[in-house]
Amino acid sequence: MTLDELRDEMQVQLEYMKLTVKELVALRNEVQRREVSNSEKTAAAGFLA
Repeated sequence: MTLDELRDEMQVQLEYMKLTVKELVALRNEVQRREVSNSEKTAAAGFLA
């Protein structure tokens, strides 16, 4: 793998991380207004694992 290929791959991974954080912030904002169900907690745990 060349340095340019590595940089490109890292950029892709950083974009995925940015999207994940954006989605997590949106979920946090949504659940702050109500009690989270057990199924939602289980789904979140599976997602984060």
